[in-house]
Amino acid sequence: MKTEIETLTKLGLTLNQARVYLALATQNQLSAREISKNAGITRQKVYRIIPQLLNKGLAIKQLTHPATYKATLPKNALHTLLEQRKRENNQLKKTTNYYKNSKNTTAAKQRNKQTHSP
Repeated sequence: MKTEIETLTKLGLTLNQARVYLALATQNQLSAREISKNAGITRQKVYRIIPQLLNKGLAIKQLTHPATYKATLPKNALHTLLEQRKRENNQLKKTTNYYKNSKNTTAAKQRNKQTHSP
C-alpha cells in the first residue's frame, strides 16, 4: 500500500486524499465512519477530503442513508490524475516561456535604450 500512496501523491493527491481513495478502492462502498476506520484518519478529515475526491472525479457518492461512497475504477482515477498533471505541466511551460520571453524582451529594450542614449 505504501507504493500506491507514493504513486497517488506523486500524481497530485495529498497523503490523506490518497489514503481515503485507497480505503474506498479496496471496498465496494463505505460510509464516512468506515472510511475513517479503514484509512486511519479522523472522520472530520474524511468529511473534508470526500468533496475534494468527488470534485477530482475519483469518488462517487451513493444516495443511501447514511451516505456511502465508492472509488472510481483505479485505471480511470490514474488516467484522470495523469491528465490533470499534464495540463498543469503544460500551463507551467506556457507561463515559464512567457516570463522568459518577457524578460528577454525587457532586457533587449533596456539595452537598446542604453546604446541609443546620448
